[in-house]
Amino acid sequence: MITKIDKAFSYMKPKTIPEYKVGQENPITAPITREVYGPNPENIMIGFRFPGATTKDARMLNFIGSMLTNGQAGLIDLDLIKKQKLLAAYAYPYVLKDYSVLLLQGNPIEGQSLDDVKNLLLQEIDKLRKGEFSDDLMKSIINNEKKNTIQKYEKYTSRAESLMDEFTSEVDHKTQLEYIEEISKLTKKDIMDFAARYLKDNNYVAVYKRKGEDKNIVKVDKPTITPVSVNREDQSPFLKKIDDMPEAPISPVWLDFNKDIAKSKVKSVDVLSVKNTDNELFRLYYYFDSGKWNNKILPLAAEYLQYLGTKNKSSEDISKEFYKLASSFNVSAGNEETYITLEGLNENFDKTAALFEDLIKNCQPDQQALEAYKARVKKSRANAKQNKGTIMNGLRSYAQYGPQNPFNNVLSDAELDA
Repeated sequence: MITKIDKAFSYMKPKTIPEYKVGQENPITAPITREVYGPNPENIMIGFRFPGATTKDARMLNFIGSMLTNGQAGLIDLDLIKKQKLLAAYAYPYVLKDYSVLLLQGNPIEGQSLDDVKNLLLQEIDKLRKGEFSDDLMKSIINNEKKNTIQKYEKYTSRAESLMDEFTSEVDHKTQLEYIEEISKLTKKDIMDFAARYLKDNNYVAVYKRKGEDKNIVKVDKPTITPVSVNREDQSPFLKKIDDMPEAPISPVWLDFNKDIAKSKVKSVDVLSVKNTDNELFRLYYYFDSGKWNNKILPLAAEYLQYLGTKNKSSEDISKEFYKLASSFNVSAGNEETYITLEGLNENFDKTAALFEDLIKNCQPDQQALEAYKARVKKSRANAKQNKGTIMNGLRSYAQYGPQNPFNNVLSDAELDA
C-alpha cells in the first residue's frame, strides 16, 4: 500500500512550512467566573486547562475523563447521576493542538442553585486528588478502552477521522497505538499526582448559564452581499480526469434470510443470530412488539431500571460489574417497538447476559429512587418548555396530528404522581 501511495503521489513535492508556535496563555491562579443569559434552562460549565495534544499529559487527560464519566461506573456517574443528585452531569476531555481542556457540566434539579451544582462537581475532582476511588475502576477503564478501540475501528469513517485528527494535531500515530499499554502501567499515585498538579481548587473557569434576557446583544446592520458569478458548466482538468477513470459495474449482494441468518428457539422465543467474523465484539437485541403508544409507562420503566438493584446487588454494584466486563445495556422504548440492547466483548457474553437477566428478573422497587426520578422528570418537562427546539418539535407534531399527538402522549404530572 505504501508503494502504491508513493507512486501515485510522487509528483507532490514538499515545501518548507513555517514553524508553528503555540501562543502562551497566562496561568490561572484564581477562579474565573462569567455569566451568560438566555431563555434556555440554567446550567454551569467548568473548565480546567491542560497541555496540547502531542503531550503525554493530554493522553492522561483522556483517562481522567473516563474516571469521572464513562456512562456506567465513573465517579460522576455513580455519585451524581445514579443517586440523582443532579438533573444531568458529565465530564468531557477536549484535546486540541495548542491546549486541551477538561470540561465539567451540570444541570440543577428543582430548587438547586448553580453554586450547589458547582460544588458537587468539584467534590468529584477532590476525590481524584485524594485517591478516593477503587483500583477496580482503573482496571475497568483499560478493558473498556480495548473494547472502544475495536468499536471505533469498525467503520472506515472512524478510522479516517482518527488519522485526520492525528495529522492536524501532529500526534504520532505510534503513541496512539500504544495508548492502552501506556495507561495499563498507571498507578493510583500517578492519578493523584496528576490531579493535584492540574485540577486545583483555584485554577478553573466557571461559566454560569442563567435564565433571563441577555442585555449585551449587539445588533448589526445586514451587510450588502456581492453577487458571485458561478460558471456551473465549467470542469477542471482534475474533474475530467476523475470522470474518465474506468469503473467496474456494481453487483449487489442480497441478504438471504433463509441462509445468512441462523434460526433457533428458546422455548417459544425466536432467536436469530449472525456470527461476527470482523472482530471480538457481540451485540444482543431483545425485541418486543410494543412501545410507548401501547403503554405510556414503558419509557419511564426503561429509564427507572438503571436506578434499581436486586436483593444481592445495589444499582451501583450492577453498573460496576457491567463496566468491569466491558459491557453495557440499554433499554429503548420507541413509539411501537421496544429494544433491549446488550453489547461488549465476546469473551464476556455469557456473564453479561446472565448479569442482565438477573437484573431484569430480580430487580427490587426503590421508592426513594422513584420519587427522585419523578422530580427529575418534572424538572425536565419544565426545562423543555423553555427550549425553542423542543417547542418546535411539539408544534410540528401538533400540525401533523392535531391535539391528540405523539408529542403529548405522555403521563400527566397527576398520573406520574400516582
